[in-house]
Formats: sequence, structure tokens, C-alpha cells
Amino acid sequence: MRRFCLQFSIISGLREINEGASRYSASEQFIELGPLHIGIHKLGQQIADLCMEGKKYQIKDKVKKLIQLKENTLGKLPELQINVAESHVQ
Repeated sequence: MRRFCLQFSIISGLREINEGASRYSASEQFIELGPLHIGIHKLGQQIADLCMEGKKYQIKDKVKKLIQLKENTLGKLPELQINVAESHVQ
């Protein structure tokens, strides 16, 4: 069940990328966020795999890295939204 939930999350994330691409694809900031977003999902998959394998002691550093990636990515969203909004006004 956990694997299914994670796969659903990855699929949802890909859908969000596609929706974001339709809105923001002309933005350089959006293009820069792509690898960060994909990295979050890949790292999440690694963490889930380690959990499934019972290797919970190896997860701590990966979770810290996941949180850093998430915060870095989310921190860039306001700038992206502002730039896109400004481009529609011009």
C-alpha cells in the first residue's frame, strides 16, 4: 500500500509539472525548478525503498536532504509567480 501511495504521489507530481508547464513554461525560473522537483521525488522514492527494506537507520540523512530540497524549491515559487504575473501585465 505504501508503494502505491508513493507511486500515486509521483504521478500527481508529474501532473503538477505538466500543469505548471502549461502556465509557466516560458519562464526561466520554472525551467530551473524542474530538476529540483524531480530530485525531490527521486529522493522520496529512495527513502520509501529504504523503509520497505527495513533500513530505517539509513533514512535520517536522506530526510534532512529531502527537507532542504523541498524548502529550496518552495522558496523559489514566489519569485516565479511574481515574474509570471508581471509578464502578463506588460
